[in-house]
Amino acid sequence: MSAVAATIDQYRRQLRINRMGLWLFFISEAFLFGGLLVVRFYLWGNTRPELDQVIGLIVTSVLLASSFSMNLAETGMEYNDRKTFSRGLI
Repeated sequence: MSAVAATIDQYRRQLRINRMGLWLFFISEAFLFGGLLVVRFYLWGNTRPELDQVIGLIVTSVLLASSFSMNLAETGMEYNDRKTFSRGLI
């Protein structure tokens, strides 16, 4: 077997292992959040707390700002612009 064929075979094996690891991660996350939902409905039933719209607005604003910031950093990284990348991380 040549070195190239061995490398390709090793790459394929690693790819299968990586895919299996990703699926195991997805399954474990599904069980985690499923368990959290079961506990939530078991402990509190169908009661719902009153929603505070101001807190919701603040949290949504923070998430939108962080998404914009990360997009800026990713764009800076793509074009090898350290200044834009650093500005996006802050």
